[in-house]
Amino acid sequence: MKAFSIKHMILIIFSVLFLLHQNTSSSFVILLSIFSCFILLKNFEIRYPALVGCKLPLAFLIGTLIYFKSNLGSSGSPVGLSYLLLPLIALAWQNSPAKTLSDFLRVASSIFYFPILIAGPVVKIQDLFQQIYSKKTIQPLDVQLGLVYLTNGVFKKSLANFIAPYSLNIHYAYNSTPSVALFYSTLFLIAELYADFSGYSDMAIGISKILGIHLPANFSTPYFATNMAEFWRRWHISLGDWFTHNFFSPVFIYFKRKIPHLKSPELYLIVTTLTMVLIGLWHQISLKFLAWGLFNGLLIVYSPLLSEFLKNRLKCPTFILIFLNLGFIWLSFLIFRSSELHDFFGYVTNAFDINFLQAFSGRYFYLSAYLALGLILPQVLDHFLLKTNWLVTSLFLVYLTLVFHSQPLPFIYAQF
Repeated sequence: MKAFSIKHMILIIFSVLFLLHQNTSSSFVILLSIFSCFILLKNFEIRYPALVGCKLPLAFLIGTLIYFKSNLGSSGSPVGLSYLLLPLIALAWQNSPAKTLSDFLRVASSIFYFPILIAGPVVKIQDLFQQIYSKKTIQPLDVQLGLVYLTNGVFKKSLANFIAPYSLNIHYAYNSTPSVALFYSTLFLIAELYADFSGYSDMAIGISKILGIHLPANFSTPYFATNMAEFWRRWHISLGDWFTHNFFSPVFIYFKRKIPHLKSPELYLIVTTLTMVLIGLWHQISLKFLAWGLFNGLLIVYSPLLSEFLKNRLKCPTFILIFLNLGFIWLSFLIFRSSELHDFFGYVTNAFDINFLQAFSGRYFYLSAYLALGLILPQVLDHFLLKTNWLVTSLFLVYLTLVFHSQPLPFIYAQF
């Protein structure tokens, strides 16, 4: 037991140092959240059995999230808070953590697992807890797969940094930036977001595999999806699973019982839209993310119907459906990246005020090549990642990392 305590104390220290490197105030807020939640969760069933049904820990955690996501905190949302609170909220909702989490050290070593703090994947604390405290020895195959995932993640982040100067950012003024440059910057945004976000997830999965810990997959070639429902089953999979399990399914079942005359398609539309709105507000409580949630919720329901019509009635090939869906993704990401909602409309209007023949020829042709590379290469590598020799794959990814090496930039999702 002593060896286990030392092992997990080292894990906690690394996690704290990781957070301190990001932001000192973040570490303080997260430590306070963990400790406060631990005290509430541990003692309610033991000392206050009459209050077992009370959701005070849940209210505390949700209140903390709302406080920082609504920008009431003077320094904004602490780094890692969003991904820390989701598994804690799930525990508090289940109202049964005291049966499995016996001491603060064990709680902290599970919740404070540093590879997933900034951008996931989102995991169940119980699953992570069992793996961290398992006496199972690390297998050579896990180390090999971990190296492949890790080098793939590092390459993706290098690629994201490489194309970031071409990508749309909040400093772009849509009314003064040339239309062709604005058009390309909005398209490069699609490539940058996937490379940056999935790169972090792959690094987290890789580091964990090397440590003998298995994390859930977070991406599955999402840009090959033919509709937005399929896209969201492939993009940030662990977040979608968390909201499906903890919000969508319970709410759907509740309304089905309370309003039996409401038809299933209508109920699916309502609950899906509510779920996506909640995911949007989880990023930040603002009008922009409210609109983002509504937009994605409606597309999840209706884009499969459009895709089915185009495929079955008009006999459209699959690549047409993929390109159409990339258009929906493009609009969704533009809302995501815009500073304010009105900027989104400015970007869309000005980005298409161009000569398309000129935009894909001459001196802009190399941008088209970079864009195709940024979109296709990570998806292809993901598809064949585990189908070749691990050493050859890792060395090849290291080579690509060196080819696309550029100035290091923070992870995009670190701001959430």
